[in-house]
Amino acid sequence: MNPHGLKNSYYDRVVPSFSFSRNIVELPIMTLLAWYFEVTPNLCSDGLRADVNIYGFKRAIEIVYLFDSYPLLSCKQDEFKVWAKIVHDLESLQNRSSTLSLSRYMKHFLDLGLELDSVRNKNNS
Repeated sequence: MNPHGLKNSYYDRVVPSFSFSRNIVELPIMTLLAWYFEVTPNLCSDGLRADVNIYGFKRAIEIVYLFDSYPLLSCKQDEFKVWAKIVHDLESLQNRSSTLSLSRYMKHFLDLGLELDSVRNKNNS
């Protein structure tokens, strides 16, 4: 969670982000995905990898719907499910009230963040 977005208070702001990286040989597909999300792929200085970084609540919702329809065929799907839950919960809160303070829900999001870290650690071991 980054301190930008959802509310006026610095401490009540969230910007969902979604990033992925692939070997430079997959740059054509990375470029198409980046184009779809209206961003530009970043080429790493070593020239071996390309990264796509997507920020913003609206785009996060689009990503959730895209990968709900076309699931990832790897262990990354488990990570995605937790990330998507975070985005859905933020969407639910945002739709409830424009004056709603995110502070009261930070424990919930912290727990989801810890769950996401746990899934990532399991996938990386």
